[in-house]
Amino acid sequence: MTTARSISTGLDRGMTSAPTSDVIDCNTMINAYGVPIQNPNCRSRSISPQQQQHQQQQEQQHHHHQTTTDCPIDVAKSFHFGNAAPPFGATNPLDGAGIIYNRNASFSGSRFTPFNITINVWDENCQDITQDPEVNSYLLNAFDDVYQWNKTQWSKEFVQSHRANPQFNSTLIIDTKANMFWELLSQAFGERVMNHHNSTNSIPLILNYGPKCFQTSKFMCNDKGLSQVAHINIATKIDGARDVLNPVPREIIWSATANPFIIENTNYKITMVSDEHVAGKHQEHLDLLPYVNGQRLNESVTLLAQSTPGSYPDYNLVFIPFRHLVLQGAVQNATLPEASIHYDSIDSLLKFANKTLQGLMSVDVAPEIAYSLTPFFNTTYYYMYNELHFSFGGHSGIPGYRDYILGAPYGISQGLRTRYSYIRLECAPV
Repeated sequence: MTTARSISTGLDRGMTSAPTSDVIDCNTMINAYGVPIQNPNCRSRSISPQQQQHQQQQEQQHHHHQTTTDCPIDVAKSFHFGNAAPPFGATNPLDGAGIIYNRNASFSGSRFTPFNITINVWDENCQDITQDPEVNSYLLNAFDDVYQWNKTQWSKEFVQSHRANPQFNSTLIIDTKANMFWELLSQAFGERVMNHHNSTNSIPLILNYGPKCFQTSKFMCNDKGLSQVAHINIATKIDGARDVLNPVPREIIWSATANPFIIENTNYKITMVSDEHVAGKHQEHLDLLPYVNGQRLNESVTLLAQSTPGSYPDYNLVFIPFRHLVLQGAVQNATLPEASIHYDSIDSLLKFANKTLQGLMSVDVAPEIAYSLTPFFNTTYYYMYNELHFSFGGHSGIPGYRDYILGAPYGISQGLRTRYSYIRLECAPV
């Protein structure tokens, strides 16, 4: 039997420090009545030494109890919504899609993002209770609020709230909701199910429940969650063929446990594209794999990673270096299945991948990797960031995206040691 070959770099979870924030200023969000709070759309919100010590104590106690990873996932019992692959030749990523997150107010341009999601919940004995009628009904209602929010409806209902309280900033709340990345949405859903809203790092209730929280100008969210749920696992899949901004197939797997509420793991599975037709106006046909022994690599190549506690790093901090420096290399037309990197064997590929992994984790070597990536941030590879008006730090389009991915204090140049517990590359026969 042939098994997958892999290389990895791992770090002791106890050696982590508070990671840096990401994309959005951590102090620009306000709550429903204008009181400043920490913006949840920071890839990792800061944790004080006292909070960090308390979290470590909770985790030490938690390790003596059953964890979500001990609970078996029964696909037949899962709560699942998703989309089929887009029709071949589709020019709109929404063609045939019904499960979509509204990012129409997002900083990265007006767009909607199709996604697939699988949710499982268990009781304290690791019995899957996802399909229990009461539980399933609750999950459906929570899913509608967290993932299927309607910007137009929110805006209309928030008008009344603004009249009742002029400090209410509905535009900021809607923009923040649109910008919520997948890990944060998982956290919002998990906190709602487990009724955990009292931490400084909790998702603001208004982003979880929406306008329904307001009754006669008072902030009313009385949902008590599901006390019978002790463990939750949320797997969000993005079909790269349906994401014109980031045409990379990926899966984010988030899990948490209750009593005390602890986010156990955030795992990432990034599939390196080998034969993907993107549903967009450019009709990209992507193959990012290199040549090995004179032939285009015909194996499944996957990046697996786990973030450090309290950190939600952008997967592109891992994906982009591997795409350009380890796998595809420089090409003339990135919309076609081209590659320029050659290896004489799989072992050579894995050896260089390991060197790159170690470099990304090093604060000394990471700046060199960032420098090597700078020439790739042009219209050959990242034209979509101009077209969709990406902006960051006063720069728009490709320059803004380059600064975000590579520069301080958010990017690759700072090293990934504080943001990932491990990163692993796997190659397996197809």
